[in-house]
Amino acid sequence: PPYPPYYVPASLEQRCDHFNAQNRDTFRQRYLVNATHWAGPGAPILLYTGGEGDGIDSVFAHSGYVLELARELSALALFAEMRFFGESMPYGEEGSFIRSAERLGLLSIEQALADAAALVVAVRAEHGAEQSKVIALGGSLAGTLAFLLRAKYPALVHAALAASAPIFGYAGLTDAY
Repeated sequence: PPYPPYYVPASLEQRCDHFNAQNRDTFRQRYLVNATHWAGPGAPILLYTGGEGDGIDSVFAHSGYVLELARELSALALFAEMRFFGESMPYGEEGSFIRSAERLGLLSIEQALADAAALVVAVRAEHGAEQSKVIALGGSLAGTLAFLLRAKYPALVHAALAASAPIFGYAGLTDAY
């Protein structure tokens, strides 16, 4: 693997469309886990939300601050791969990019946020960490996702650290004029 051995690769079965009950299709979302500094259940969980790019194979390389925070907070560090990037393709490399609402239309902020929320729930359950506070973080698109994840799912995500995050370009967040 292109990452150090203290990262454990994992995946979670996600719904291709979280908001259409008739679509039962699923895909595997990849993520990395680093428990090097984690003090166990009750200690924080850091979720790097991922964004555009090559997926988890490269996201951790420019995220050293996540591991510094994990060390300082005795936290579990997660690096999520965003849908449609890396190997987290809802309908494979070819089928995911068909220009339709049922395919490329699933590349949306709302779907990515629902993926992240489902990942938080699954990782907490898997590690017996239902009481652990979650801090979402990221830069650029990943920072925007971290901010919006905190805003949309405040019961799951207790804080967000968003660096260089464009947050004013979304309908309903600012005056269009």
